Amino acid sequence: MPSEPIKRGVAAVKRRMARLGAKLPAPAHRHLYGAWTPSELNARPFINVGAGLFHHPYWKNVDYGSGWYAKDQKAAFVEYDLTALAPLPFDDGAITLAYTSHTIEHVDDRAVDNLLGECHRVLRPGGALRVTCPDAGLLYRSLELGARDYWRWRYPWFKGRLSTAPSLDAVALEDFLVREIATSKCRFYVHRKTPLSAEEVRDLARVLPREDLLNTLIDGVSFDPEHPGDHVNWWTEGKLIAALQRAGFRTVYPSRRGQSLFAPLTDVDRFDTTQPSNSLYVEAVR
Repeated sequence: MPSEPIKRGVAAVKRRMARLGAKLPAPAHRHLYGAWTPSELNARPFINVGAGLFHHPYWKNVDYGSGWYAKDQKAAFVEYDLTALAPLPFDDGAITLAYTSHTIEHVDDRAVDNLLGECHRVLRPGGALRVTCPDAGLLYRSLELGARDYWRWRYPWFKGRLSTAPSLDAVALEDFLVREIATSKCRFYVHRKTPLSAEEVRDLARVLPREDLLNTLIDGVSFDPEHPGDHVNWWTEGKLIAALQRAGFRTVYPSRRGQSLFAPLTDVDRFDTTQPSNSLYVEAVR
């Protein structure tokens, strides 16, 4: 039997190799990726679109290279601009799983329709796409209920360098919603364009149904390559499910954090990590 110092040394080496992204047959990998052979895993048949900080040895990152995200894009990635409406650079049926988290709120409906259609094309039959993004239905409900405390997770933004708010007391509930749906219209955003006052949003909410209000908020906003972190779109489960069905997916269903029906995507240390307090989750099977 190995001595305790040797065991500790081996464990330390494994931890270091894991940090460096080495392909270790760790128990978590055996559990989550046991359905694939080593040669299949070496082909990395999984893609993460809008990957940011994400890194996993079996996955390919697909991302938009920009100075805005450079600090997060440490791992190698396949360059892809969603707004170009171009094909994903993969063959038909070459991908087993696709994932995208908090990406589709940054581009318009045409770009999302193209992305979903491309994911359908590159996925093999039985392959799946998992999408997570801000839940506009939940955000809107906070406005209906006057639930200002819900937005505590967004307080740091309004106190940070991108906000001109003199204090949190100056930020109305409507400002939180506008920032999350159409960032450039937030009156406290340093890069604001055509800002909306809280009173204007309040008046619109009195007379417009939910979807009409949300569409009014995003009217006239679009992806800005200088500020790619801005939100320019809204999504509810219903809107996203309809878009996935239009893209051709045969089975589409709402999910929850960590509840994917595909083992690799249940790894909540790597997936579904972004703002679960405001997110929705939908899965689609080709």
